[in-house]
This record gives sequence, C-alpha cells and structure tokens, in this order.
Amino acid sequence: MTQRQFVAVLIITFLVVVIWIVSDIIHARPSETLNPKVKTLLDPINPNFDKAILDQVKNVGKIEPLKESSKSSTVSTGSAITR
Repeated sequence: MTQRQFVAVLIITFLVVVIWIVSDIIHARPSETLNPKVKTLLDPINPNFDKAILDQVKNVGKIEPLKESSKSSTVSTGSAITR
C-alpha cells in the first residue's frame, strides 16, 4: 500500500468515526418534553422533616391486621379497607 492510499484510508476512517460519534450524540438527546405534572413529581423532596407530623404519626398506634377464621378454606379476595 502506498503512502497516498494509506492517507486516504486514514481520512475515510476519521470521517466515519466522526459521523458515528455525531449520530450517537444526536440519537442520545431526549426527543420528548416532560409533562409539567411529571416534572413536579421529579422535584427532590425536602429533607427537613416536620417533627410535629412525625409525632402525630407515632401517636396513631398500631394497626391490627384482619384476622381470618381458621375454618374457612377459601381465600378472600376482598379489600381490607372499608369505607
């Protein structure tokens, strides 16, 4: 291979690599904008806890699970929350 052919191969290889990198950068950009409601959900939460709210939660007490009778052989699919 002559020096001229070698330079031509180097230039073509360089151009292919540059085009490849540019196309990867273009395809990596986000193409959709976020909904404002979703943006508010992605905002970081406040790391400072409200001690009064934590005390209220602590004073609620324990929640007892629903007790099912041992005689029943069917599994209940109903909701445990009653309104």
